[in-house]
Amino acid sequence: MKIADLALIEGRRYPAGRRTQNIVGGASPISASNFCMGLVTLDPRGGQVPWHNHEQEEVYVILEGSAELCVGEERGMITAG
Repeated sequence: MKIADLALIEGRRYPAGRRTQNIVGGASPISASNFCMGLVTLDPRGGQVPWHNHEQEEVYVILEGSAELCVGEERGMITAG
């Protein structure tokens, strides 16, 4: 059994003001070909990610605050919960 323990996943800090810890996919001990999941912690006023695409699906759950999410040509605000 493979377990991704967030307490043991150092993650990466990015200049845009965020820390990403991969739970599934990427640098995680758990790999998947069509799915990725991680915990992203944004600094206040930080977190902007350059426009990019993934081959895997991604799931976002906002635990606190709000963010603008862009999918294809769609843009929208998402909030906690």
